[in-house]
Amino acid sequence: MKIKICGIKELEEVEIINDFKLNYAGFIFSDSKRKISLAKGRILIENLRKDLLPVGVFVNEDISFVLRAVEICKVKIVQLHGDESPRYIRKLRGSLKSKNIKIWKVIHVEERFFVKKLEKYKMADGILFETMKKGAYGGTGETFDWNIIKDIKLDQKKILAGGINSENIKKAINISKADVIDVNSGVETNLIKDRKKIKLLFENIN
Repeated sequence: MKIKICGIKELEEVEIINDFKLNYAGFIFSDSKRKISLAKGRILIENLRKDLLPVGVFVNEDISFVLRAVEICKVKIVQLHGDESPRYIRKLRGSLKSKNIKIWKVIHVEERFFVKKLEKYKMADGILFETMKKGAYGGTGETFDWNIIKDIKLDQKKILAGGINSENIKKAINISKADVIDVNSGVETNLIKDRKKIKLLFENIN
């Protein structure tokens, strides 16, 4: 099980997460209160610990913009957090110069969730399960019933996001059986990543 902290936007946050044994750092390049420019993303990722994999988060962007972000910022994983179709993903993969770039696709989970929905995204390297909320593509800080996905087995990485913090992370891990836990607002104070909250998160995992 691996940990991703998403929504990094300041150098001070990079300095904080560099001190913890997490595996992925997320940088949001689409409309969000945590959105950053490609120029800033490049600076932040250049200062990231070398073994920490940078993830670029995109919502319904033109493929040309995603390719520019990969080129400029050197992201290693493209996380598609919108309504991107299987055709979009196949086209994006065909356009990526480096075959080492992975693609994760978000699936928004609602109470009546149909596993067949996953079959059309088999070309993605990871499936990220996020809370469904009308009019929002993520960042709601809300959980869903993790029992809905606990028995889902994937050939891809299984990633869980949405409302995870130090208080519920062990429960999230145990119920969801996810390969990666994605944390954002649960380790923030006033939209800035909080060292004490991240420390507590890891203490509770251990």
